[in-house]
Amino acid sequence: MASVDDPTPSTSNVCSRSGCDIVLKVSENYHNRVYHQETTRIELNDVTYTIHRDLESKKFVCPMCSTGYNDPERLRVHFFF
Repeated sequence: MASVDDPTPSTSNVCSRSGCDIVLKVSENYHNRVYHQETTRIELNDVTYTIHRDLESKKFVCPMCSTGYNDPERLRVHFFF
C-alpha cells in the first residue's frame, strides 16, 4: 500500500492496447472511449447518426457544425444543446 506522502497508486492496470497506466476502473472506461472507441451512435428526433472518429484529427466531429471532440460523450452532450 502506498503511504500518504507517496503519490504512486497502490493498484494500477495497464491498457493491453496502448500500454498506458490506468489507475481506476472509471479511468479505464474514459481511456477506452477517448483512445480506442472508433464510432459512436446518437439518436435525435427519430434519426440515428453513426459518427466515426476522424482519422486525421482523431476526433469525433459534429455533423452539424464540425466541432471535434476526443471523448464521444462530450460530442453526445454537445449534440443535444
